[in-house]
Order: sequence, then structure tokens, then C-alpha cells
Amino acid sequence: MFFILVGFFIFGTSLSAQVTLMANDAGGMQPGETVEIDITVANFTDLVSVQFAVRWDPEVVEYSDLKNFGLSGLSNSMTNNGNFGFAQLDEGKLRFSWSDPLGELVTLPDNTALFTIVFELVGNIGDQTSIEITECLDDVPPIEIEIGDENGNPLPDDQIIIINGNVSIGQISTSETETKDFTLFQNNPNPFDKETNIRFSLKNHTDTHLSIYDYTGKVVFEKIATLGSGDHSVKVSRNVFPSAGTYFYRLKTENSDSIRKLIVQ
Repeated sequence: MFFILVGFFIFGTSLSAQVTLMANDAGGMQPGETVEIDITVANFTDLVSVQFAVRWDPEVVEYSDLKNFGLSGLSNSMTNNGNFGFAQLDEGKLRFSWSDPLGELVTLPDNTALFTIVFELVGNIGDQTSIEITECLDDVPPIEIEIGDENGNPLPDDQIIIINGNVSIGQISTSETETKDFTLFQNNPNPFDKETNIRFSLKNHTDTHLSIYDYTGKVVFEKIATLGSGDHSVKVSRNVFPSAGTYFYRLKTENSDSIRKLIVQ
């Protein structure tokens, strides 16, 4: 199952203080080249364990290596019981499970990479694939997205934010995201240094909540409105952003929820 966001959020709820798992985007490379995708965290405070799966389209990218381990005791050995499951790499799936070997509480600085996956680009120019941080409930054994708190208990779903990545060969992805209620487009221009437009198309008259936040979940912009069906655009000034970097914009309606990335210069 493809997850953009884990858990159910009440309309208008803030995203602060939740643990974020994020994969970065990459684009513009040529077939045969390699790309590195970091799996990073934010608000990773006083935790003892984490597990999830990473999925991709094996027709577009092929697993090559793991590096940059941000947690103690990680092992990527394919010959013993390490922290990674490699049996389904041909299907575009990597399993990951970690708990602190000493049972101690672990805190990581925001934007720390748990690990980096190195992929070889095996598709053609114009191909792209999402890099999904997800669960695999149909596997034997199944794997869920699970983060252990200070008592070893799983965090509730609404305390975990998932931001998936994307790899595009030969171009930067500008594709749209379609949901039951709307189509959300990539902001334009992106990156930007003065202002940008966030465009979306509603299928029906509905309440909308557009928010922009940083990787820690701090909201820097919000707009709540009841809008009719059709195309809509929201202009956002560079002045609302405290610094340059990667941010996320989220459009939520009663029945749909979608997140995309934007880059501030």
C-alpha cells in the first residue's frame, strides 16, 4: 500500500512534535548513473526502536549499496541477521528494523540520515519512481511502520509523518498528485527566491486546508477556505519562510490528503 501520510489527522490539526521519516528527491541524472537517497528523521527524541520498509520501481532504479548509518549497531550484512532484509530487492523492496542494542533512549539531531540507499538508474530518460517509506502487510512475516517510545511501546499512527521521495531520470519531476477530491500540482517556480504558486484542481465544492511546514512539522503558512470545483492557485511569498531549504505543502479536504515538496532559495 502506498502511504503519503501515516495516520488520520483532524481537519486543521498542527503537525508539530511528531516524528518525521523522510526520503529526499533526486532528478536530472542519466541512465547508468547512481543516485543516493537519504532516509532522514526529525523529532527523533527518546526513542528505542524503529522499523519500516522502503519500496521503489525496480524497472527504474536498482539497489546498489547502503551507507551513512546514523544509528548505533547497524549492520547491512547480507550474510547474517543484520538490520536490513534483502530478500526482495528484485521486487524493489528493502526491509529495515532497529532497536538500541543497550536498550537506551536515543535522540538524533533533526535531518539525521538513518541510512542512505545507493541506486543505479536502470530506466530510460523520462522514467521516474517514488521512494516510499511504507509497510508491507502481505509479506511473511509482515512489517509495519513502527517507532518505539521511551517505554518500548509503538507510537500512535498520528504521531508519525511520512514524506516519500522521488527519483526522475533525465529531468526534475513536475508530476501532479491525484486524490479522490483534488489534483495537487508541483508548485511553480520551484526552486524559487521571490514567490511561488501552488495550484490545485478540486473535483467538487469543498472545504480546503492548505499548509506549508518544515521538516520538523513547524507550520509557516496556512490558508483555510471553502472553494468551488475547478482550478485554484495560491501565491506564497518568500517572506513567509524563515530560511532557505526544503519545505512541504499539504492540501487536505474531508476525504483526501496529499503532500508535496517545495524548495526555497
